[in-house]
Order: sequence, then structure tokens, then C-alpha cells
Amino acid sequence: MSDPHVVALRYRLETDPSLTFANPPPCELETNEFTLRLADGVLTCMMKAHYASVDDARAVVEPVLRAWELKVALQRGKREMQFVFQAPEVIDRDPTPPGPLREVQAMATIYIGTVDRPPQDHYPAPPVRFSVSPDVETL
Repeated sequence: MSDPHVVALRYRLETDPSLTFANPPPCELETNEFTLRLADGVLTCMMKAHYASVDDARAVVEPVLRAWELKVALQRGKREMQFVFQAPEVIDRDPTPPGPLREVQAMATIYIGTVDRPPQDHYPAPPVRFSVSPDVETL
């Protein structure tokens, strides 16, 4: 790619067997750098600014995701959810003329779990004013 641009990052929500969801409505949050939408266990972060590398985009998104995970852990008394990076959506803003076929990647997710508590009817709210300092991370 001559001018790569990260459009979106996708994550899978993994939960402890004690935290399950029953058809929750989508959960959304908008920040200055990206918008996120959690639906059907898949979190999509649409980037607002230009990020040429996946690592740069992840460096902006993942502190918010870690804060979300830790906020829920503090509320529920243990770490019951985490976001696992799945795939980026990257485009070339200056594509070369059409050529040979490009490789396409597909992804499938299987969810298996047990239920210790009743399923939740909504996702935990993302952090609005909660951030993770090094001290919080250590705790």
C-alpha cells in the first residue's frame, strides 16, 4: 500500500462464564478519536483521524477498552470481560491500478459458555470519565 489508512478496528468481547448477555441492544460511545459500537459481541471502532498503521490506531483505542474492562471489574468484583483484537479494516488512499487478485481474510466466531447468573439484558456502559493510570493498572 502506498498510502494506508486504518478505517476501523474490530474486537471480540470475551466474558467469564458468570457474565452472559441475552439480546442486549448495541452500546455506543463517541470520543474525539473514534466511535465505538458493541453489538452481538463484536466491538467496532471507527477511526475519525488518519492512522497509517494498525499499531498507531490500537494505541489510541485500547486504553479506552482497558478502562472499560477495569471499570466493569471494579463494579462486579472480578475481571469478567475483555476485548480481544480481531482484525483491522485498512484501505489504501492512493491505490495502484487494478492488478492481480488480492488475498481476502474471513473470520468466524463460536461462543460457548455456561451460565452461572441470569443473562444480562444490556452491555456494561463504556467509560466516559474513567481512565486507567499506571497505579490503577497495577492494582
